[in-house]
Amino acid sequence: LRHVGFPVSPRDYRGLTASAFSLPWRSAEEQNRLTQRQKELILNIAGDGIIGLDASGKHMFVNPAAAEMLGYTIDEMLGKDSHELWHYAHDDGAEYPQVDCPITDVLKDGQIRRGERETIWHKNGSPIEVEYISTPILQDQKVTGAVVVLHLLSNSDQVAAIHTPLLS
Repeated sequence: LRHVGFPVSPRDYRGLTASAFSLPWRSAEEQNRLTQRQKELILNIAGDGIIGLDASGKHMFVNPAAAEMLGYTIDEMLGKDSHELWHYAHDDGAEYPQVDCPITDVLKDGQIRRGERETIWHKNGSPIEVEYISTPILQDQKVTGAVVVLHLLSNSDQVAAIHTPLLS
């Protein structure tokens, strides 16, 4: 097995295009299916959470790592507002107004946002500390969505809390 040299950081994904998987002897339809399958494989095997948001901040796609990190199934997340689902409070539990949210601010101005220690929330109510990058999806110089990459910060208590339901 030979290392192919895929991008290693979230910012490197910006340059990944269908031509990276282009095979000239395939029909256009077959090539499109292959390219789509390759993209799905990359999303599915990525160790970090990768979430696609539409222009209103709703989940368009969610990879398995993101769903597991947040305690939801992918189907539970699709079409739901990202801020309301997992970024609704600060680390102290105080309400986090969506107008102040740096992760979804990218949808307003198209500027990439990065955070080194941000609190998001697991379905079971446990806080999760992550690093993130939120990058705009641009079509014809208009922001049509964003890709958010969430990297779980190493903390054994935090990881245990994600996998242990809270007692009532």
